Amino acid sequence: MEGISSVLRLCRDCTQVLGKAEEHRLMIRLIMGVGRCSEMMYTFEYLHKAKKLEHLIKIGSKDGKLKIALLDYLKRCKPPDPETYNMVSFKFRMHREIGEMLEKDAMKSLKALADRAMETNIELQNCLQEILQGLTEAAQNYAKENCLRHAEYCTCQARLVALQLHLLSTNTRVINLDSNEFHKFITKHGKFHEALLVASAYSDQHVKWSNALYYNVIQQGNFVFLDDFKRSLRLEESHFTDMSSRYKHDQEKTPEMRENMKRLVGYCRDLKTAYDMATELNFQDIAMDMLKGDGGSYLRDII
Repeated sequence: MEGISSVLRLCRDCTQVLGKAEEHRLMIRLIMGVGRCSEMMYTFEYLHKAKKLEHLIKIGSKDGKLKIALLDYLKRCKPPDPETYNMVSFKFRMHREIGEMLEKDAMKSLKALADRAMETNIELQNCLQEILQGLTEAAQNYAKENCLRHAEYCTCQARLVALQLHLLSTNTRVINLDSNEFHKFITKHGKFHEALLVASAYSDQHVKWSNALYYNVIQQGNFVFLDDFKRSLRLEESHFTDMSSRYKHDQEKTPEMRENMKRLVGYCRDLKTAYDMATELNFQDIAMDMLKGDGGSYLRDII
């Protein structure tokens, strides 16, 4: 053990001399000959600064220990060097490992913002931009290895960070939400596509879209939310029955909510469900029109 330590100390001294003399080829021969890549990671720094790291990669492209040590070096490299990432990925076919490293670093930086106020701030914007870039590159590397589930996850997180950047001027937080904050945002945010993006990023949370529909459509009269919902998701019978039940038991109904509810009935394609809603909520005019319409005969047969 003492012998190895002595050799490594001599290697460090030699590397310093070779670095000053710009003898990069000899430096590469030294690290490849000794074979202790993890303990000689300082050599990578010399080669990186001299833009000679690619020569090392060409020579050691089949060396497993070198791959691991180089990946570890890139993890610690500040600031991140995307060009080197891409070169290593191409030469060593380490797309998955690079993706894991980028994802881990980006998510660590994201969690560090948990207690930070979301407001327009150059430092915060730059931090979010770096996280966005890291997640985007992680997704690209995962995709190259056909790790589609990981790629999709990083893509969803990148979109969430991009949305956070967009919402900074409104002081709205969408990153690092706890369960209550998540459900409050989904329910009360007036733009469906942004709510859907947040829901996709928090895949561990169950979304009850009927709550969001009731708040935005019935209480707020935001039928654009409903139209956008229909373009992306299926409007189920359960959504109508849930909203009908909530409206029926709502103690703070307004005339505007009544009109919104009547309008909602027209969106229901299932005649039986729509008729049941109209009669249960005492929308007699709608119920009579349905009986007189093209589906009247069918309704009279089943009621």
